[in-house]
Amino acid sequence: MVATPHAASLASTRVVARGRAGARPGAPQRVCSRAPARRSRVVVPASPSDSADPSSGYAESERSMGDMEALMRAAIEAEDFENAAVYRDLLNTLKNSAAAAVQDANERFYDAFRSGDSRKMRACWGNGDHVQCLHPGAACIGGDGNVQQSWDIVFSSLPPGVRLEITVEQTRVHAGDDWGFVTCVEKVASDDGVGTLAATNVFEKQNGEWKIVHHHAHGIVGIR
Repeated sequence: MVATPHAASLASTRVVARGRAGARPGAPQRVCSRAPARRSRVVVPASPSDSADPSSGYAESERSMGDMEALMRAAIEAEDFENAAVYRDLLNTLKNSAAAAVQDANERFYDAFRSGDSRKMRACWGNGDHVQCLHPGAACIGGDGNVQQSWDIVFSSLPPGVRLEITVEQTRVHAGDDWGFVTCVEKVASDDGVGTLAATNVFEKQNGEWKIVHHHAHGIVGIR
Protein backbone atom coordinates (compact mmCIF):
# COMPACT_ATOMS: atom_id res chain seq x y z
CA MET A 1 0.00 0.00 0.00
CA VAL A 2 1.07 3.58 -0.57
CA ALA A 3 2.36 5.17 2.63
CA THR A 4 -0.40 6.94 4.54
CA PRO A 5 1.39 10.28 5.21
CA HIS A 6 1.29 11.36 1.60
CA ALA A 7 -1.40 9.14 0.08
CA ALA A 8 -4.29 11.30 1.20
CA SER A 9 -2.72 14.47 -0.16
CA LEU A 10 -1.20 13.02 -3.31
CA ALA A 11 -4.05 14.08 -5.57
CA SER A 12 -3.81 17.70 -4.47
CA THR A 13 -0.03 17.48 -4.71
CA ARG A 14 -0.20 16.33 -8.33
CA VAL A 15 -3.01 18.65 -9.41
CA VAL A 16 -2.35 21.68 -7.23
CA ALA A 17 1.40 21.41 -6.75
CA ARG A 18 1.61 20.67 -10.43
CA GLY A 19 -0.08 24.05 -10.63
CA ARG A 20 3.21 24.14 -9.45
CA ALA A 21 4.94 27.42 -9.73
CA GLY A 22 3.18 29.45 -7.14
CA ALA A 23 -0.20 27.74 -7.13
CA ARG A 24 -1.82 28.24 -3.76
CA PRO A 25 -3.17 25.14 -1.98
CA GLY A 26 -6.92 24.77 -2.20
CA ALA A 27 -7.30 27.05 -5.23
CA PRO A 28 -9.67 25.69 -7.89
CA GLN A 29 -7.74 24.09 -10.72
CA ARG A 30 -8.52 24.43 -14.39
CA VAL A 31 -8.74 21.36 -16.57
CA CYS A 32 -9.63 21.27 -20.23
CA SER A 33 -11.88 18.91 -22.14
CA ARG A 34 -9.62 19.06 -25.18
CA ALA A 35 -6.13 17.65 -25.38
CA PRO A 36 -3.39 20.19 -26.08
CA ALA A 37 -1.81 19.85 -29.49
CA ARG A 38 0.86 17.17 -29.56
CA ARG A 39 4.29 18.70 -29.90
CA SER A 40 6.35 17.79 -32.94
CA ARG A 41 9.49 15.99 -31.87
CA VAL A 42 11.51 14.75 -34.79
CA VAL A 43 14.29 12.23 -34.53
CA VAL A 44 14.83 11.79 -38.27
CA PRO A 45 14.00 14.82 -40.47
CA ALA A 46 11.41 14.17 -43.17
CA SER A 47 13.42 16.17 -45.66
CA PRO A 48 16.57 18.31 -45.69
CA SER A 49 14.43 21.41 -45.23
CA ASP A 50 13.05 19.95 -41.99
CA SER A 51 16.49 19.48 -40.42
CA ALA A 52 16.70 20.63 -36.81
CA ASP A 53 19.38 22.82 -35.34
CA PRO A 54 21.67 20.24 -33.66
CA SER A 55 23.06 22.84 -31.30
CA SER A 56 19.80 23.04 -29.38
CA GLY A 57 20.04 19.51 -27.99
CA TYR A 58 16.24 19.39 -27.72
CA ALA A 59 14.06 16.76 -29.34
CA GLU A 60 10.96 18.89 -29.88
CA SER A 61 12.55 20.31 -33.04
CA GLU A 62 12.56 16.78 -34.48
CA ARG A 63 9.76 14.49 -35.62
CA SER A 64 8.59 11.51 -33.58
CA MET A 65 7.09 8.20 -34.68
CA GLY A 66 3.64 9.63 -33.99
CA ASP A 67 4.38 12.57 -36.27
CA MET A 68 5.59 10.28 -39.05
CA GLU A 69 2.48 8.12 -38.76
CA ALA A 70 0.27 11.21 -39.03
CA LEU A 71 2.21 12.50 -42.05
CA MET A 72 2.01 9.11 -43.75
CA ARG A 73 -1.76 8.87 -43.18
CA ALA A 74 -2.28 12.41 -44.47
CA ALA A 75 -0.24 11.64 -47.60
CA ILE A 76 -2.25 8.48 -48.23
CA GLU A 77 -5.54 10.34 -47.82
CA ALA A 78 -4.28 12.94 -50.30
CA GLU A 79 -3.25 10.08 -52.65
CA ASP A 80 0.32 11.38 -52.48
CA PHE A 81 1.76 7.90 -52.48
CA GLU A 82 5.30 8.98 -53.30
CA ASN A 83 5.60 11.00 -50.08
CA ALA A 84 3.65 8.34 -48.18
CA ALA A 85 6.38 5.86 -49.12
CA VAL A 86 9.05 8.31 -47.90
CA TYR A 87 7.28 8.71 -44.55
CA ARG A 88 6.81 4.93 -44.30
CA ASP A 89 10.54 4.37 -44.75
CA LEU A 90 11.39 7.06 -42.21
CA LEU A 91 8.91 5.55 -39.77
CA ASN A 92 10.57 2.14 -40.16
CA THR A 93 13.94 3.79 -39.48
CA LEU A 94 12.57 5.34 -36.29
CA LYS A 95 11.16 2.01 -35.13
CA ASN A 96 14.68 0.60 -35.22
CA SER A 97 16.04 3.48 -33.13
CA ALA A 98 16.13 2.97 -29.36
CA ALA A 99 16.12 6.74 -28.77
CA ALA A 100 13.05 7.19 -30.98
CA ALA A 101 11.28 4.31 -29.22
CA VAL A 102 12.04 5.82 -25.80
CA GLN A 103 10.77 9.18 -26.99
CA ASP A 104 7.57 7.55 -28.25
CA ALA A 105 7.11 5.81 -24.87
CA ASN A 106 7.59 9.17 -23.17
CA GLU A 107 4.85 10.70 -25.32
CA ARG A 108 2.51 7.82 -24.47
CA PHE A 109 3.17 8.45 -20.78
CA TYR A 110 2.18 12.12 -21.09
CA ASP A 111 -0.83 11.26 -23.26
CA ALA A 112 -2.00 8.95 -20.47
CA PHE A 113 -1.27 11.67 -17.91
CA ARG A 114 -3.38 14.21 -19.81
CA SER A 115 -6.24 11.74 -20.21
CA GLY A 116 -6.60 11.06 -16.47
CA ASP A 117 -7.27 7.42 -17.40
CA SER A 118 -5.80 4.92 -14.92
CA ARG A 119 -5.90 2.08 -17.46
CA LYS A 120 -3.85 4.04 -19.98
CA MET A 121 -1.40 5.05 -17.28
CA ARG A 122 -1.11 1.47 -16.04
CA ALA A 123 -0.24 0.34 -19.58
CA CYS A 124 2.73 2.75 -19.66
CA TRP A 125 4.43 1.42 -16.53
CA GLY A 126 6.76 -1.53 -16.21
CA ASN A 127 6.72 -4.24 -13.58
CA GLY A 128 9.10 -4.82 -10.70
CA ASP A 129 10.12 -3.74 -7.24
CA HIS A 130 12.57 -1.26 -8.80
CA VAL A 131 9.71 0.79 -10.29
CA GLN A 132 9.57 4.20 -8.58
CA CYS A 133 7.65 7.47 -8.76
CA LEU A 134 8.27 10.79 -7.03
CA HIS A 135 5.27 13.07 -7.36
CA PRO A 136 5.98 16.75 -6.60
CA GLY A 137 6.20 17.34 -2.88
CA ALA A 138 5.78 13.65 -1.99
CA ALA A 139 8.14 10.92 -0.84
CA CYS A 140 9.43 8.23 -3.16
CA ILE A 141 6.92 5.48 -3.91
CA GLY A 142 8.44 2.10 -4.73
CA GLY A 143 7.06 -1.00 -6.42
CA ASP A 144 4.82 -1.20 -9.46
CA GLY A 145 1.61 -1.77 -7.48
CA ASN A 146 2.19 1.17 -5.15
CA VAL A 147 3.10 3.44 -8.04
CA GLN A 148 -0.08 2.58 -9.91
CA GLN A 149 -2.12 3.12 -6.74
CA SER A 150 -0.61 6.61 -6.47
CA TRP A 151 -1.80 7.46 -10.00
CA ASP A 152 -5.25 6.08 -9.18
CA ILE A 153 -5.37 8.57 -6.29
CA VAL A 154 -4.22 11.43 -8.53
CA PHE A 155 -6.81 10.69 -11.21
CA SER A 156 -9.64 10.08 -8.74
CA SER A 157 -9.55 13.81 -7.91
CA LEU A 158 -10.54 14.73 -11.48
CA PRO A 159 -14.14 15.09 -12.67
CA PRO A 160 -15.10 12.32 -15.13
CA GLY A 161 -14.17 12.93 -18.75
CA VAL A 162 -11.80 15.86 -18.23
CA ARG A 163 -8.23 16.12 -19.44
CA LEU A 164 -5.30 17.83 -17.76
CA GLU A 165 -3.71 20.66 -19.70
CA ILE A 166 -0.05 19.64 -19.86
CA THR A 167 2.63 20.54 -22.38
CA VAL A 168 6.10 19.04 -22.51
CA GLU A 169 9.12 21.03 -23.64
CA GLN A 170 12.93 20.89 -23.77
CA THR A 171 12.94 17.13 -24.21
CA ARG A 172 16.29 15.33 -24.20
CA VAL A 173 16.57 11.60 -24.85
CA HIS A 174 19.44 9.17 -24.24
CA ALA A 175 19.04 5.44 -24.81
CA GLY A 176 20.80 2.10 -25.10
CA ASP A 177 19.50 -1.21 -26.45
CA ASP A 178 17.07 -1.91 -23.60
CA TRP A 179 17.12 1.22 -21.43
CA GLY A 180 16.76 4.96 -21.81
CA PHE A 181 15.97 8.15 -19.99
CA VAL A 182 14.28 11.43 -20.84
CA THR A 183 14.64 14.82 -19.19
CA CYS A 184 12.05 17.45 -19.98
CA VAL A 185 10.09 20.41 -18.68
CA GLU A 186 6.40 19.99 -17.84
CA LYS A 187 4.07 22.99 -17.99
CA VAL A 188 0.70 22.53 -16.32
CA ALA A 189 -2.10 25.08 -16.58
CA SER A 190 -4.21 26.05 -13.58
CA ASP A 191 -6.42 28.97 -12.61
CA ASP A 192 -3.33 30.63 -11.12
CA GLY A 193 -1.34 30.39 -14.34
CA VAL A 194 1.13 27.85 -15.66
CA GLY A 195 3.26 25.84 -13.26
CA THR A 196 6.65 24.61 -14.43
CA LEU A 197 8.36 21.38 -13.37
CA ALA A 198 11.53 19.57 -14.34
CA ALA A 199 10.99 15.86 -14.91
CA THR A 200 13.16 12.80 -15.38
CA ASN A 201 11.62 9.64 -16.83
CA VAL A 202 13.52 6.34 -17.01
CA PHE A 203 12.43 3.56 -19.38
CA GLU A 204 13.41 -0.05 -19.88
CA LYS A 205 12.43 -2.68 -22.41
CA GLN A 206 10.25 -5.34 -20.81
CA ASN A 207 9.04 -8.27 -22.94
CA GLY A 208 9.82 -6.32 -26.10
CA GLU A 209 7.94 -3.16 -25.06
CA TRP A 210 9.30 0.11 -23.70
CA LYS A 211 7.90 0.87 -20.25
CA ILE A 212 8.50 3.70 -17.80
CA VAL A 213 10.07 2.49 -14.55
CA HIS A 214 10.91 5.80 -12.86
CA HIS A 215 9.27 9.25 -12.90
CA HIS A 216 10.49 12.20 -10.86
CA ALA A 217 8.99 15.69 -11.16
CA HIS A 218 9.71 18.76 -9.05
CA GLY A 219 8.80 22.43 -9.26
CA ILE A 220 11.29 24.91 -10.67
CA VAL A 221 11.50 28.67 -11.20
CA GLY A 222 13.46 30.87 -13.53
CA ILE A 223 13.73 28.42 -16.43
CA ARG A 224 13.78 29.89 -19.93
